[in-house]
Amino acid sequence: MKKNIGINIKGLARDMAIVLSSCAIGAFGIVAVMIPNGLTYGGISGIARLVQSTLHVDYNIMFYVLSISVLTAVWFTLGMMDVKKILAMSICYPGITVLFSTMGLKFDLGNDQLLATILLGVSFGVSYGISFYGGFSSGGTDSVGKIIKMKLIPHIGLSKITTLVDFLIVSVQAVFLGPRIAVYALISMFVAMKITDMVLYGFSSKLIRMTIITSESETLVNHVIKDMHRGVSSNTMVGEFTGEPRKELIIYCTVRESFEIKRYLSELDPRAFVTVMQVKAVWGEGKGFSDIGELDEI
Repeated sequence: MKKNIGINIKGLARDMAIVLSSCAIGAFGIVAVMIPNGLTYGGISGIARLVQSTLHVDYNIMFYVLSISVLTAVWFTLGMMDVKKILAMSICYPGITVLFSTMGLKFDLGNDQLLATILLGVSFGVSYGISFYGGFSSGGTDSVGKIIKMKLIPHIGLSKITTLVDFLIVSVQAVFLGPRIAVYALISMFVAMKITDMVLYGFSSKLIRMTIITSESETLVNHVIKDMHRGVSSNTMVGEFTGEPRKELIIYCTVRESFEIKRYLSELDPRAFVTVMQVKAVWGEGKGFSDIGELDEI
């Protein structure tokens, strides 16, 4: 009993450290870099920035309103399981932005907007990477994309929907804030995406190979094929400890997709067994794969 309590306390402390560090780094990017340098971004932070710039509404108030609005929408459309993923960060993230704003935090870059754009992308990328690693979400366009996918276009992949939502937000910003600022936002988003992958998986290869043994193989296969638009192969293997035959699923995917699978599987089957291997290249037909007729360096 004491051992279980110790494990729970350790796990809670780990989760708190992940949430606080992720929120603090992201809030630093917003308060100390984005706002003082006149920049913007995609997602709800970009919407809040747009409202602040055009209607002169306090950024922190708008950010809090949007975060709670997304949290409420997720509750009513996706259920409590998805709410748990974003609850901590939806409350903590805006709270830390308010704290940093009160402190007057500002990172002086000598009015160099391009340098500030890159730093903003790095800040968000590190923040996203830490939260994704811990299985959390800030409740931004990922959550909005899930709602859109579930209610409107279930046949479209989640990554495509979230990318489209962010692009639409930046397009509106281009109209009201100018194309130059919108281009800077796109650069920040690109940097953030690359930094997120680096935080999650270091400087490794773009594609990885996941081998999964789970009692919920059919449900997982359905999710990967229909929702993520990835292929799955399977072998039948026998565990020598139990002597029972099991399906061994093999998936080639990006690092970002692997963590999406991990989060989904942690809820579906916490006792699943997963191995991950780095892959230098994959030749053949598939998303992100190289044409077998092309010459690639190994």
